[in-house]
Amino acid sequence: MMIERREDISKDDALPVFLWADECQFFALEYDQKFQTTARSSRTLTVYATQNLGNLHDGYGKEKAASLIGNLGTKFFCQNGEFETNEWASKSIGQEIVLRKNKSFGDSKSSSMKGDDNKSLSYSEGFSEQKDYRIDPADFSTLQTGGPRGQCKVGFVFWQSGRILNNGNVFVRSTIEQECRRGCGAKFVRHCPKVPTVGKGDFVGEHRIFLPSDLFCIIAFLLSLSLPAAGFILIYTNNDIEFGYYNSVFYCDLSTLCFYMLSVVLDIFCACLQRIPGILKSLVSGNTRQEKKYLKAIIWQDAVLGYYAICVGMTLWFQYHLFNYRELGFVLGFWLMLCMFFRFLRLSGKQEINPNK
Repeated sequence: MMIERREDISKDDALPVFLWADECQFFALEYDQKFQTTARSSRTLTVYATQNLGNLHDGYGKEKAASLIGNLGTKFFCQNGEFETNEWASKSIGQEIVLRKNKSFGDSKSSSMKGDDNKSLSYSEGFSEQKDYRIDPADFSTLQTGGPRGQCKVGFVFWQSGRILNNGNVFVRSTIEQECRRGCGAKFVRHCPKVPTVGKGDFVGEHRIFLPSDLFCIIAFLLSLSLPAAGFILIYTNNDIEFGYYNSVFYCDLSTLCFYMLSVVLDIFCACLQRIPGILKSLVSGNTRQEKKYLKAIIWQDAVLGYYAICVGMTLWFQYHLFNYRELGFVLGFWLMLCMFFRFLRLSGKQEINPNK
């Protein structure tokens, strides 16, 4: 009231007043919400800080607290675990029309006593328009709280009624960086630990480039190399075991079975090469890579069977030129091209499914 009674309040050079109230419910007055209706005309900037709506209701009462909050046009929402406050914040920011993606897929097989096999594959997807919160109430509970566990950042959501921001939305989600301080008795600045994000499988402050499946693919490639290597060892140590002989081309030894594993080696090698563009794209863009799932089609099964059937002939061709290194290199190159062709067929018969949608 004293601010409103200033003699210079109507002058252009009247000094503005900054009114700060941390934990404002402890300083609650009957006139507070009425003052906020005319605070701008008295050149007063007011900042009220509290932890949740319950505190305001306790200090002002529910109706007066609602009136007070409604007169404060700019709001900053920080991390909060109180459901009513988070829901109120989401409702205040408003709703928008969002597209919901629907997917369904199925794979069925049946067989009869006559030996007939039936396979069917179904897949459908579509979109529907729904009205939902611009920011979900759960998002407020996952904002960073600063300190080492929050990567020395304090997350917040800024919203101002009646204003479209530069990002084209009515709110913005950002962080305030804190100065990293030394812990008690520490000689060096403490490094912030990783903070997991909800439902994404990655961490705040870093992006994931290599996936667990990348490591599995490399390990599988290295392990599969052991069997072809064992075939060479059997031949050069004269410990090979013969299973059948027709002529110099068509024969089967224990080393032949080991060389047949080259079909698996080359297949896994192509799978590793297929991952390189995704890794490079993640390095350049800084985006987090995600695992992909595929819906297998009939052409996928036919390509697998066709590839491994042709590899029987490739194995015999390989062992026939085993001691002619020039021809052997040509055979391996042709085998690799054949593997890449069949892998292309297998990928063309798959439907990608994003497990995160």
